[in-house]
Amino acid sequence: MSWIIPGLVLFGLLIWGLSRLARYFRHRSALHQRKLAERIVFIERYRFPIVLRNRLAEALSTLDAAGLDRVLENLRLFFMLVATRPGVTLGMPSRAVDIAWHEFILLTREYTAFCDQAFGGYLHHTPQSGRTFERNAALGETHQAGIAFARSGLGAGVTLALGAGAGAALFELDRALAVPGGYQFQDGDFQRFELARLAQREASGGTSSGGESSTGSGRTTESEASGDGGGDGGGCGGGCGS
Repeated sequence: MSWIIPGLVLFGLLIWGLSRLARYFRHRSALHQRKLAERIVFIERYRFPIVLRNRLAEALSTLDAAGLDRVLENLRLFFMLVATRPGVTLGMPSRAVDIAWHEFILLTREYTAFCDQAFGGYLHHTPQSGRTFERNAALGETHQAGIAFARSGLGAGVTLALGAGAGAALFELDRALAVPGGYQFQDGDFQRFELARLAQREASGGTSSGGESSTGSGRTTESEASGDGGGDGGGCGGGCGS
């Protein structure tokens, strides 16, 4: 029976260690949520440079003032989705928003300062993958991020501005604004996106592969991947990086 007291001591130490570990993870989760909330508030309140709007008006000359406002609000939404999905590759479902993002990047000082506050480092804009499966998986991540964001209560001002369907706003924007060469999707596309997303996560052990860059915040996104309006949901939106 001499082992009973040492056994109880070891059991007590195990319980103490587990409780400390649980407290650590709760504390870490709380810190993460607080930092995320701070970043979302920063993005929500950020005022895009006036020169960005002027450049966007030239690049999207068919849009009126209300249309330009809508593009910039969807760019804001996309940045919020990126902030909620660290290390995950998000696809870009709107040509208009992608153009706005390009123009913002060209304002190097403002864009770099924005990224430092919004993401903790530079958000890289990478060309689309040449593989339909990877494009679909990235768009599936964006779609799911949008749904989760709309339900989260974060970014209430942006959600209010974009309406009840804020989670799908990015996918509907080009059609709604009749953007020349815009990306358009059909209902069947989203099922393909989700199947590709799940398959990608399973293949990579539960996370979306390709979501890290070598520098900055470790976030990257896929740009200009879209459906073609004809039902295949994986057509290319055009070259990127020019």
